[in-house]
Amino acid sequence: MFQFALESGPAEAVKPKQSGNTPRWTKQDDLWVITVGRSQWNICAKTGELTLWSKNGIPYVLGGARSCFDRPYTGLDAQPGWGWYEDYANIRDQRLISDQGTLLEGNGLLQLGFSLYQSDNTAPEISGKLIYTFYGDETVDLSVDFHLDSSYYAVPRIGLEWVLADGFEMLSYFGRGSVENYPDRLLAAPLGVYTSTISEQHFPFVPPSETGGHEETRWVTFTQDSGAALCVSSKQPFHFDALHHRIEDYKTAAHDFEMPVRKETVFHIDAAHGPIGGDMAWSTEMPSKYKLSGADYHLSIQLKLEDH
Repeated sequence: MFQFALESGPAEAVKPKQSGNTPRWTKQDDLWVITVGRSQWNICAKTGELTLWSKNGIPYVLGGARSCFDRPYTGLDAQPGWGWYEDYANIRDQRLISDQGTLLEGNGLLQLGFSLYQSDNTAPEISGKLIYTFYGDETVDLSVDFHLDSSYYAVPRIGLEWVLADGFEMLSYFGRGSVENYPDRLLAAPLGVYTSTISEQHFPFVPPSETGGHEETRWVTFTQDSGAALCVSSKQPFHFDALHHRIEDYKTAAHDFEMPVRKETVFHIDAAHGPIGGDMAWSTEMPSKYKLSGADYHLSIQLKLEDH
């Protein structure tokens, strides 16, 4: 049997179908509430972050669109003096806030945009723009642009963090797999469609470390036993991971058994993700061609929640 490599490139996202539902909105203090048909989104006006996505009154997404520049430790940053430890430390805890947001509506659509800036104004600049577009078929387009000052020499990731409700255990995706993979660890991970579970994405490294990443992903779907499914797709290949642990769980545990196994799924989707040190175990040095630095980054995704 012969196998042929698939060319890497963008996949056309499914365009949302318009329906008779008209997006509605209210603003309650620092909370935007958007409703379309049976779906409701609560969005914090101070950060632009999603605080709840429910359908038929059932919460499915408990948080999302949270800017994230951090990840669990690797050999590049596990201890002071290793690799890019000091460089990663400059950005990993940076948080972005916003300015209440700007709303536009018409033609059956509703768009909510946020200018993003740092809560720590003593650090080199990180800024951005986050835009939600809500459609009548309850589909959401999300676009985010990040600007990172060029003085950020090395960056772990540039992306968004989400928290899915208990039960989204089944995972399918079109990307590199089935083993974990990173920009410098791709050869054993062909592009294809894979199915797995969230629990299987974690590998018990000692000490607990970055794990479960997938490069060049076009779409990913999380499914509950009930049939409810969250589908995320993009024309632009992205990096993702989905685990039952938070980043801090990995960073504070010395052994796997010390990590809490959470019922929720913590999901990251990245415009770009840094190298892992794949040429040897826990590399403390990395060829510069894999390094992420301060620059402009863009991510555009489409999200659809089905509740069969």
